[in-house]
This record gives sequence, C-alpha cells and structure tokens, in this order.
Amino acid sequence: MLLSILYLALFIYVGLLLARRAVPDGSAAVILPLGCGFGVSLLAVLPAVLALALGFTLPAVLLAAAAAGVLGGVLLALEGAARRNEKNVARQG
Repeated sequence: MLLSILYLALFIYVGLLLARRAVPDGSAAVILPLGCGFGVSLLAVLPAVLALALGFTLPAVLLAAAAAGVLGGVLLALEGAARRNEKNVARQG
C-alpha cells in the first residue's frame, strides 16, 4: 500500500510541476487543482501507453514511474535555469 501511495505522489508532484510551468503567476487556488488534474491524467496515460507495447505488467508500471521521474527532473532543471536567469537579469538591471 505504501508503494501505491508513493507512486501516486510521484505523479501528483510532476503534475504540480507542470501546472507551475503552465501558469507561473497562478495562485495556489489555481495551481493545486490544475496540478492534481495533470498528475492524475499522467497516472492514467503513461502506464497505459507503455502497456500497449509491454502489456499490463510490472515493467510497464516501472517504466511509467521512470518516465514521470525524468519529466519531473527536466521540469525542475528548467525551473532552476529560469530562476538563475531572473537573478542574472536583476543583477544587470
């Protein structure tokens, strides 16, 4: 049960990162439901797409988690780069 909660949390976290990227100036009242919607949609789509090739097996589930993790890492890296650029612009201005 704990693994299923962690699996869901991974997808919700990636969904929240996507929502922050989609609506950067949005309030928590916008980001939270949008991010949960993105996360649940990813939870439905990624394993199903991989199941087309691998069948509904554990490797499809694990690859979906890995894909979500990679997507989350890319989003975090992009967010960090954007913050560094903002700091550099603020220093120069």
